[in-house]
Amino acid sequence: MNHSKILKFHDSFINSDGIYLISEYCEDGNLKQYIEKNKRNISKENILQIMMQIRQGLNYLDHLYIIHCDLKPANIYFKKQNDINSLVIGDFGLSQQNEINGYQNRIMGSVGYIAPEILSKEHFYSESCDIYSYGIIFYQLLVNQIEYKDLIDKNYRVFDQQGNFQFDQSITHPTGQIFMSQKCIPILK
Repeated sequence: MNHSKILKFHDSFINSDGIYLISEYCEDGNLKQYIEKNKRNISKENILQIMMQIRQGLNYLDHLYIIHCDLKPANIYFKKQNDINSLVIGDFGLSQQNEINGYQNRIMGSVGYIAPEILSKEHFYSESCDIYSYGIIFYQLLVNQIEYKDLIDKNYRVFDQQGNFQFDQSITHPTGQIFMSQKCIPILK
């Protein structure tokens, strides 16, 4: 794979200790660390910039018929320090080639980011599973919360079993105003 929003893989090797993958170096950690570090200080502009970059990477994967299957903030890296525009998608250990006749039918991925239709075992993996994870990342950026001990229940209340967005009026900004506006809902659908 060769795209500016995909972590570049260089080589791999096996020895008695295990299997090793060598990729390009990302000097500023991952998106999960960024959210934890910045808490309620992520601007709308930065949220949009982050989401556009992730989308660019997903568009490239879609053109190659690749489903990431484990898209989450911990697998999105900053290549350059203090550079919000240097995001890349990495960790393709669970990714699948999207084949015409069907997809992986076992549940895999990270709790809180797996699409409800996969958990219900009614559907196979498809590009829509990565889009669901993308929506959860957007949601996390909007509410500035990364820890899924608190968000796991909200995750599956926010998106129902059909994958439809259900707006939770209890999610509010510290000022008491509803933080996630109705304008965001069409973006998440």
